[in-house]
Amino acid sequence: MGDHDGLFKLGFGEAIHAAGELRSVLPPAILDAIALEELERVAGSFVDEDLAQRHTDLLFRAPRRDTGEPLYLYVLIEHQSEPDRWMPMRVLGYVLRIWETLLRDEVLRHLPPIVPLVVHHGASGWSAPRSLHDLVHGLDELPALRPFVPALHLIIDDLVTASDADLQARPLAPFQQLVLWFLRDVRRPERFVTGLHAWDSLVRALEAVDDSLLLTALQYLREFAGPGPFEVFRRRIIDLAPSQENLMISAAQFDFDRGVEKGLRGTLATLLAQRFGPLDDETQAWIARAAAPRLERALARLLTAPTVTAVLDE
Repeated sequence: MGDHDGLFKLGFGEAIHAAGELRSVLPPAILDAIALEELERVAGSFVDEDLAQRHTDLLFRAPRRDTGEPLYLYVLIEHQSEPDRWMPMRVLGYVLRIWETLLRDEVLRHLPPIVPLVVHHGASGWSAPRSLHDLVHGLDELPALRPFVPALHLIIDDLVTASDADLQARPLAPFQQLVLWFLRDVRRPERFVTGLHAWDSLVRALEAVDDSLLLTALQYLREFAGPGPFEVFRRRIIDLAPSQENLMISAAQFDFDRGVEKGLRGTLATLLAQRFGPLDDETQAWIARAAAPRLERALARLLTAPTVTAVLDE
């Protein structure tokens, strides 16, 4: 998972920014029914501990315009490169935990509705089931079974299918747009670099972004895309947002020591080859562009992961 969750929570952990994401993806009937201007975040995480490396969650609530009763919006970001086929079942478990928590902490006569949204940024897009009924065998052949199976549906924000124009049209502040752009493209460095000029307007707007937020995003870029795209983007900021030049000098100074990285790359390549055999071009390319923290995490997974893909997958 790395820092995907940290970047997403930094961008959308506050209700005012989460509201912009929700306005972009919720069905119009739900948007019209709730007062998103009164959205608030609810503390807590409901993800299984053993799945925390794959999923990150945020819970919000907003009042209905007609009754004032709360409607909960559960946002889950999925970090795997491939979509989780069993996500509807997992989300059902998380929804049950939310209800159990509310029943424990509040006096309720009815369970409040919970709308689940999954944000996916894997390179291949979302191809997994979107509802619990899609997972249960036999419902089409025997429809009489359907009332006995929970009919949970997921809203999927599949970032890889969103064009630059789609992301840029969302009602988001510059840093929040940058977060979605980075989540979509940074793990595919060639796409990131070749598509950089389409984001020039956003880069200019980064002059108004808080320094600590921008530095965090740059560290994420450096870690997951490697030094080349990091340097290209850093220089683009200097060209288009010159007031950030001093900050970009600082960004260059926190770049990781290349000698340490070189040693980590060599160690990982050697151990992978010893355990799994000769490395293919894709694996060698991953090692060549990975930054030190990512290499260290891969080394930590090496002893227990069953495949090369499992060692490298975050």
